[in-house]
Amino acid sequence: MSTAAPPIPRVELAQAPTPLVQLERLSQELGVELWIKRDDLTGLLESGNKIRKLEFLVGEALAQNADTLITCGTRQSNCCRAVAAVAARLGLRAVLALKGDRPDEYDGNLLLSRLLGARVRYCSDREWERVDEVLQDLAAEVRRAGGTPYVIPESGATVTGALGYLGCGQELVHQARHGAPAFDTVVITAFSGGSHAGLLMARQIAGLGAEIVSVPIAWEAKRVRDYVTDVIGQARGRYGLPVTVPDEIHLIDGYQGTG
Repeated sequence: MSTAAPPIPRVELAQAPTPLVQLERLSQELGVELWIKRDDLTGLLESGNKIRKLEFLVGEALAQNADTLITCGTRQSNCCRAVAAVAARLGLRAVLALKGDRPDEYDGNLLLSRLLGARVRYCSDREWERVDEVLQDLAAEVRRAGGTPYVIPESGATVTGALGYLGCGQELVHQARHGAPAFDTVVITAFSGGSHAGLLMARQIAGLGAEIVSVPIAWEAKRVRDYVTDVIGQARGRYGLPVTVPDEIHLIDGYQGTG
């Protein structure tokens, strides 16, 4: 990353830079020049944007001498599977708190997480309502066994995780300087809004010129907007980054669903 990168620990995990591909026929159909940044190719079992976040989250974990990564999500959580994959690659342990009962058969991300060696704690609906306490209970178990845990909130939703998409924004700027288009709009999906916050920070730090628009797929728009605002404020306070919350945070609402 450039010298604008935050002075915090990072472990290189992503196969970056990820390529930019023009969608020619869809561009013709829609009447716009449309490209896609293939962040599905960041590596580690196609873990997508989670790998960018985990570069910083796990970097911080290793700096704290953690040997166990703990996180939570649904039984088919991409983030949980990504944490399990990173732990296996780095020789760490992974503990996952997953919403729902133990299934009769394992498939999808749950199967992959188990094959990668993750320990799974299944949570009832009542336990899921206090999942933060469950994570702390799991961390306490690790400490009692002599280990050092590092807790990652659901989807890696922290200011540290958001720095992964500050890095992605810097990458887009670098690619534009070497022949890629200078995009006027970047559109992403949003769970919490951490990636949105990271790209907004890249506008101010790295000179990314594009408007950032996200489509919330789980949280309601107000919650995403509030989270983006909070993350940018934390980045300024915790890391001293020269960033401010923009007057407008652009979201396209109405596409939330289960999954």
